[in-house]
Amino acid sequence: MPLMKVEVGLLLGVALLLMGFGWSIGLVREWQLSGYGPMDPGQTMRSAIPAVTLMILGVQAAAGALFAGALHFCWISPKRVTLT
Repeated sequence: MPLMKVEVGLLLGVALLLMGFGWSIGLVREWQLSGYGPMDPGQTMRSAIPAVTLMILGVQAAAGALFAGALHFCWISPKRVTLT
């Protein structure tokens, strides 16, 4: 029995992806409210890096859940083909 189902991993991945995407939209919104002017690079990167990291982790979690689910399905399938 798997420790976590594929659906839970996918939901977790999508949640992380959406959190990062929402954070990025918030950053663009802040930039819009400031008139699309110059921004402080240090302050901008302090927010942009975690947002992108969340999006990357979300995609990785979803892909990992799919891969683990495929491996689990192959492991429990009744008909295994061995290559000789």
